[in-house]
Amino acid sequence: MDRSRIPQFYKYSVLERLEILKERNLISTDDFKALCNGRGTLTVEEADKMVENVIGIFSLPIGLGLNFLVNGKDYIVPMVVEEPSIIAAVSSAAKIVRQCGGFKSESTDPVLIEERPRSEITTVDGAAEVLVDLLAEGLEVEDCR
Repeated sequence: MDRSRIPQFYKYSVLERLEILKERNLISTDDFKALCNGRGTLTVEEADKMVENVIGIFSLPIGLGLNFLVNGKDYIVPMVVEEPSIIAAVSSAAKIVRQCGGFKSESTDPVLIEERPRSEITTVDGAAEVLVDLLAEGLEVEDCR
């Protein structure tokens, strides 16, 4: 079954959409219950434990970008937007691309960058030592002038 293809999804009620997602094992029973009762919203107390200087909560609707096929695997992409046409356009574009084999993606090996706090380098000689150490380890040093 194409898990990201749900024809006419927009025509279903919110509850029916959630039931479809649950039936396809795309959301858990706990997530289904939370989304049905609106519990997906943070309280101010919860938000205050997540980030500093909280003054409130900002809510937007969560929709699903459908039809994504990436490297032969189906994906449904959760999206939080305020513009009504974005999710429809993304889903439509993904459907067109799906008909041609879907998206292909590849990546390079991870590239790591080492950063040293400036407080560790207090003199020109100290900076030169750090650069010599980095070059000796075979690391590239970016021009940071």
